[in-house]
Amino acid sequence: RHELVSTLHAALEKSLSGETRVVMLEGEPGIGKTRVVEELCREAAERGVTVLTGRCHEGEGAPAFWPWIQTMRDWMRLNQGKPIPDGLEAEAAFFTSWARGNMGKAAKPALEADAAEARFRAFDSAARGLQGFAKRTPLVLVLEDMHWADPASLGLLSFVGAELHHDPVLVLGTYRDRELHSTPELFQTLADLARQPTSRRLSIRGLEFDYVAQLLGQIVGSDMSPALAESVTALTEGNPFFVVEIARILGAEASVLESGDLGEGLEIELPASISDTVERRLGGLSADTRKFLNFAAVIGREFGTTLLLEAAGTERGLVSESLEEAATIGIIEPVQGSPDTYRFGHALIRETLYQGIRGPNQARLHRAIAEALERRHGESATPPLTALAHHWYQAVATGGVEKAAEYCERAGLQALSGLAFEEAAVHLKRALELADLHPSLDQAGRCELLLQLGQAEWGAGEHVSARSTFARAAALARQVGSAEGFARAAIGYYGFEHGITADAVTLALLEEAAGWIGADSPVLRTRVLSRLQHMMPHANRMETLRALSLEALDLGRACGDVEALGEAFRARANATQGPDTLDEKLEWEKECREWGERLGDPWLSWFGNDVMSPLTRGDRHGVLEALRHSARFARAMPSNRLVAFIGILQQSGFALMEGRFDDLRRHIEQIPDAGKNCVSWV
Repeated sequence: RHELVSTLHAALEKSLSGETRVVMLEGEPGIGKTRVVEELCREAAERGVTVLTGRCHEGEGAPAFWPWIQTMRDWMRLNQGKPIPDGLEAEAAFFTSWARGNMGKAAKPALEADAAEARFRAFDSAARGLQGFAKRTPLVLVLEDMHWADPASLGLLSFVGAELHHDPVLVLGTYRDRELHSTPELFQTLADLARQPTSRRLSIRGLEFDYVAQLLGQIVGSDMSPALAESVTALTEGNPFFVVEIARILGAEASVLESGDLGEGLEIELPASISDTVERRLGGLSADTRKFLNFAAVIGREFGTTLLLEAAGTERGLVSESLEEAATIGIIEPVQGSPDTYRFGHALIRETLYQGIRGPNQARLHRAIAEALERRHGESATPPLTALAHHWYQAVATGGVEKAAEYCERAGLQALSGLAFEEAAVHLKRALELADLHPSLDQAGRCELLLQLGQAEWGAGEHVSARSTFARAAALARQVGSAEGFARAAIGYYGFEHGITADAVTLALLEEAAGWIGADSPVLRTRVLSRLQHMMPHANRMETLRALSLEALDLGRACGDVEALGEAFRARANATQGPDTLDEKLEWEKECREWGERLGDPWLSWFGNDVMSPLTRGDRHGVLEALRHSARFARAMPSNRLVAFIGILQQSGFALMEGRFDDLRRHIEQIPDAGKNCVSWV
């Protein structure tokens, strides 16, 4: 691998000099991607670089953002007890919260309507954290098996690849190139990264004959005939995992034949594929060991012995002996730093085992693991909902439909609150699918599932599907007489992007909702009215706009809810755009800033700080005051570049108007650092 390793060393050197590099390493299963990464990370660690590693979980069962959560846990472990660098307290708190699985809380999303904005803020916080901590010590960020990554994790990788440029960070990802045809999200991520000058894709190919022969000799410990080495090279195409597995078989069979020479005269039938090779090695294991490995394969690439014991319902001694047998021949290996945990020696071993389990037995094993997880985490405040949902869903053939539906719904809501919209949509669709299999879920319950699914689909960018889902929710809400459900469906159908629209279906839904939802539900009525005023023909009638926005603001004031007030002030902004309403605009902007201060919400204060209002009046002092407010609000939101970026644009525009060209140049020079990703987001 000399040429490949040399290229990776060059990327590491570039990152150490302060130029971010993103390298995606592709190759077939078993080709040696992990081994190459380990070699580079060993050298990086010896040079004082902090190495953070995350590995995607094959199959399902892992929470969204799993590889990133693992890297942040690595960061927490390496920095435990160390002082946080000045100015990075917010980023450290974000990393800590996210590492504990609380990304939604870490990101502090605003309105549920602003899903894209909330995710942008969270991604920006993650990128700023990486930048900040890289200034303390260079970082190598390893993301393995990205062909198994959830869409949210891939989205963050694209964001980081575009965001980091002049930072001592090397992002090193691995994936199977054969999986690209079945993972369009990964294909899109690679296309996004390819547009960045800091990104590169490298391919790993098979070993040449000389290296295959050398590897065979090292493992078998015998002289190897060139003909046999050539046969292995041709069969394996130099795939190191395949070569090693065949070498182990050759060594074992040569030992049985009491021959120390694997020469021309020895007749050995070589396995035809990697799975055949793995299966032949597994065939030598005892029945008990094979049984426990089947349980382990259903759990995943890594598995804890305690969970395995509970799922198998047997004694520790028998399991320990079986795991020792499997570890002795390299089927599994202990995980360093975690004495209760093992990992399959390669993902291909786990895949071969899992695929060899017949369908009914798969369902039975999934159920045993689901019940063991319930026993272990039944009283926990933070049960592994994703794993429980996965195992119960896969065990539906054994019964337990209601449990599967419950855990799918809970896992979906958890993913939704954590901004993993794609993951949430998968779980919620399954919950709806399962609802058809058991009669205990009433129509109101189905309506709630549809509302949550619509929100997840909208956050994932599936707007057409989301509208269809919200339409179904509206029909169910009307059927069961739920004014709240109907209002939420109408809001969702409108969408979460503000702008004038003339869609007749949306207008009808919002008008029906406005006639149904009353002042006793101020938050919902505010949101309905604020959207209704964007609909034609209401958008062309200033008196209607004024009446709708004033009613919405009165409701917002009465309930003091930050979400309702945010919507209400947006409505007032839409109704006070002309020069004849400038006094009203200045008045509500001042009130908006005061509410933001009172509720501790800098976003609300920032929204009420429009530099254009005093500028329109020709009030230079007012403009300067607004610019000072902008800087203060930006400091209150250190993890968001968008606010800083807009502040720089405001400063630049004001300098241009006054002819202060030196100041203008100084402001413009700050835009590349503050504006990455912001222009496209706006």
